[in-house]
Amino acid sequence: MKKLFIAIFVALFASASFAAGEKDFVEICPKVAKVLFENETVRMLLLKQAKGQSCGVGFHRDHIDYHIKAVELKIGQSDGTSMNIKIPEGASFRAEQGVYSFEVIGGQLELVIMEFK
Repeated sequence: MKKLFIAIFVALFASASFAAGEKDFVEICPKVAKVLFENETVRMLLLKQAKGQSCGVGFHRDHIDYHIKAVELKIGQSDGTSMNIKIPEGASFRAEQGVYSFEVIGGQLELVIMEFK
């Protein structure tokens, strides 16, 4: 069941395209996203976000997520559509670049993201 939710998330939100003028996620949420490592090919981020916190709409590169903790998120796209998704501890998946926001509605977000440049 958890793989189905993750597959739905990737299918719905991976198709979002980068729009000129959209800001990088780290610029939108500097208190949430910490750059752990960066070079010319990858950027590794640590994200920590408590329940009730949200981030504005930002650009996300192609990436792989590894969720350290279980979390329930409300994911929103720049066109105003959104969905709720529960992600279990230890889940990992690949997502294509896109423009979206998220809000923690259950648990606490703690994940490592490896972005590809």
